[in-house]
Amino acid sequence: MIHPSKIALFPFMLCVKLLEFLGRRFNLTYKEISVVVNLWVQGFLLMVSGILPFAKGIIVGQPVLSIVCWGLYVFIYVVGFVWMLWHYRLPFERAFDLCVEDYYGFQKDVGYPIMPSILSFSWGYFFSFLRLMFYCI
Repeated sequence: MIHPSKIALFPFMLCVKLLEFLGRRFNLTYKEISVVVNLWVQGFLLMVSGILPFAKGIIVGQPVLSIVCWGLYVFIYVVGFVWMLWHYRLPFERAFDLCVEDYYGFQKDVGYPIMPSILSFSWGYFFSFLRLMFYCI
């Protein structure tokens, strides 16, 4: 019988293997590819997911209040992304170590271990919260 902790780590190990594969393809170390994918690419995709509804609202001519709300939403996304890029700035070693340190700090604050497969968890939660808040409005 497989121990449940091994099952829980399976998605994390898949992520690690994928990052190692990508790192070999682009001639980057594990730490470098982790920073690029988990911070830069994911953060960029989250930022774009905030910009697209704003652009659509302008194109289809939504009411001004709606466009202003989406504009605030986009502003928060862009500022959050730039803030994240500044916080986890290069060199790669520093960015990776700081991200892991922040992860463990958040884990202590929450009081229980969080699945280690997403090192950029705090920004993902932050942007997800903003998205949920604006969809509710």
